[in-house]
Amino acid sequence: MKFVTIIEDRVYEFLVRQHSREWVVVRDGLPLQTDCVPLDEGSFSLLVNGKSYFIRLVKNKDGIDVTIGQKRQFIRVRDESEQLLEKFGFRSNESNHAGKIQVPIPGLLTRLFVKPGDKVEKGTKLAILEAMKMENEISSPVTGTVTHCHISEGTAVEKGELILELKL
Repeated sequence: MKFVTIIEDRVYEFLVRQHSREWVVVRDGLPLQTDCVPLDEGSFSLLVNGKSYFIRLVKNKDGIDVTIGQKRQFIRVRDESEQLLEKFGFRSNESNHAGKIQVPIPGLLTRLFVKPGDKVEKGTKLAILEAMKMENEISSPVTGTVTHCHISEGTAVEKGELILELKL
């Protein structure tokens, strides 16, 4: 399985696969000699290229807190399915800010159905985004009032741009 990890804003690509009873780990195209022995829940003795490490892993909703010896780091890990969803402009609901409506994929904002002061219900059609010759409907994820429209009809937009804001 292929993973991308982000450690202190640096991106690393890992390929992990099982070969017989051993695990093969490749980081950024270079094979690593590894051996890992579980000690207890979340603690491991890890040997990487002949160097020994004691590590402790604690999973949280955004990634993994890793303690190696006395040094603690936060690591965000994305598997192949998360990478694919992100590539096509999709994010999990946990990462969305409910009152901020952002462009999910690059395209052309062809229609805006609301203006500041409009009250909207969850599921209300807010805008139409044309991307790759398809019309994509952008609906409200929450009930609220439109406070600000940042982009007007006919504007080319990039993924992540703020379209409008709602007061919950």
